[in-house]
Amino acid sequence: MFWTTTSRVTGHFFRCLTTNIVRLGVECQTKCCSNIHGHIRRYSQFQPFIRNSLVDGEQDNVQPLTYATDRGSFFLSWYICGPTVYDEAHIGHARTYVTFDIIRRILEDYFHYRIFLAMGITDIDDKIINKARESQTSVSDITSKYTNHFFRDMKALGVRLPDAILPVSQHISTIISFIQKLIDNNMAYVTESGVYFAVGRFPYRYGRLRSVDSTSGATWVESTNTQYVQHKRDTRDFVLWKRCQKEDEPGWPSPWMDKGRPGWHVECSAMIHSLFGSELDIHGGGIDLLFPHHENELAQCCAYLEREHWCRYWLHTGHVSIAGRKMSKSLKNFITIQEMLSSQEMSALEFRMFCLLHHYQSPVEYGKEQIEEAKQTWKRLLEWEHRCRWFLSRQNIENCTLLSPTKEEMSDRQQLMEWKTQIAKYLCMNFNTPAVVQLLLVQCRNMHRWMDEWESDTNHRIQTMTRLGILKDAYRYIHQLMDIFGLQLSNYKEQETFHSRDTEWIEIVAKFRQQLRTMLKDSTIDDTQQLRKRIFHLCDVVRDVEMAKMNVQLKDDKNDAYHWNYMPTPKDYKQSKICFSLEETGDSNWIKDGSSSK
Repeated sequence: MFWTTTSRVTGHFFRCLTTNIVRLGVECQTKCCSNIHGHIRRYSQFQPFIRNSLVDGEQDNVQPLTYATDRGSFFLSWYICGPTVYDEAHIGHARTYVTFDIIRRILEDYFHYRIFLAMGITDIDDKIINKARESQTSVSDITSKYTNHFFRDMKALGVRLPDAILPVSQHISTIISFIQKLIDNNMAYVTESGVYFAVGRFPYRYGRLRSVDSTSGATWVESTNTQYVQHKRDTRDFVLWKRCQKEDEPGWPSPWMDKGRPGWHVECSAMIHSLFGSELDIHGGGIDLLFPHHENELAQCCAYLEREHWCRYWLHTGHVSIAGRKMSKSLKNFITIQEMLSSQEMSALEFRMFCLLHHYQSPVEYGKEQIEEAKQTWKRLLEWEHRCRWFLSRQNIENCTLLSPTKEEMSDRQQLMEWKTQIAKYLCMNFNTPAVVQLLLVQCRNMHRWMDEWESDTNHRIQTMTRLGILKDAYRYIHQLMDIFGLQLSNYKEQETFHSRDTEWIEIVAKFRQQLRTMLKDSTIDDTQQLRKRIFHLCDVVRDVEMAKMNVQLKDDKNDAYHWNYMPTPKDYKQSKICFSLEETGDSNWIKDGSSSK
């Protein structure tokens, strides 16, 4: 099998955040502000605030993200609802999982939070059973196929694997025990058709995620099967365990009936409680899951734990629409991930840029204009990277002018520091990646201007060490930020050496060609023998001087043949010994100098 299993901030704080970055460990000017910083963290200078989908009364739903200090937690527990594996994943799924992957990377790699991420896989569902009947195959064949396809697509999109993958079918006993506890707590009842959650008995507010009155007549019909509907005592009640109606339906024995299977909502609740215990830090999913799925999850867990609160942060991604209509399989207006990638409508990196350009909680239209914006933005970044890498590979500190920093250079340095702070501010403000991307593009334009000025500087007044340092600093920072977002430009450290050699080879050829052209244009040479002699000398210089600088030994043989060898440097020789020792010992835990890490 592909997968594995493992068993409030008021408006004052938000205004404070947007005008002056909240720094951890520094007390705010009001007593209530100081209560926000319950957990001082060493690893990050800034603290992210997120907009929580959970709204309690007058409480502001913009909250600082903190570890749960009351239970001494050393990581953030995060659960994401995975797919129901009965068909190919589409772009709506891709937007959700790529967006959450970006947020996870920001939290782990930028803010340095420790996160344990789990994903549930719904491999028991009426849609799966119907798909198996239509395909004349087994439920397990359907779930195995589409689970593997889902993770294939996630890999193609560059989404990091969860720390734990939880298929429902492997947690049946856990779900049965969870339901029995709800029955014991008088929060569920047994009927002929199944076990139902009694919303009317729920002692806390029902509708906190949806902001609706729990006594309203708002309802959601979770099944068209009249047998399930007629046994409800309240239209708001939902099924926890349903009796199997046909012989070919997968089912398990339980204390309440011979053969049945879990309802959709209880699956996630039971698996989360089994893995993380009595409190969850973050729960994520698409906005279409907010009600009824996540609302019912919240109700079940609070009823199980017999307390009002369970999950601290709820995050939801916005809808993806096509031609103004929500993308969904039921409307048959969806595009699968494989269709998008194979048609080259957008590459995986371009789609990730598409997600970055739209705030994760906002709805987005998947149309030509939005696709082109993502493609052009990514293209501009690649063009900027190519020019910067080429430019920096040709610069040498020894050739820079040693002048004290000018007012303009100090202003550029200050602008760069303020730019980095502004990026941190936007990431703190509910992961505002669209604003960050725009800041990156502005800085790229500034760097193009700086390079233009450098290359047109004939008096060497601009070609200073200070300005070169500013350019390198900005270049490295943008690379690091793109890497955090999961967008791979070229790796700065690895590509610097390779590209320098590539540039040197080009310079050898270009220099040889220019010298040859100059020689042929020389009107003072009227002797053919003299011309030939000078051309041969030029060829010898390339062989003995220029190529020797590249550690290449070139020899001319008889009959106009030649052969060449690469002459390893001491560094290359040392690296070869390391590789040999790795192969010889078979130990993968060796560090770079060849010594054991044990």
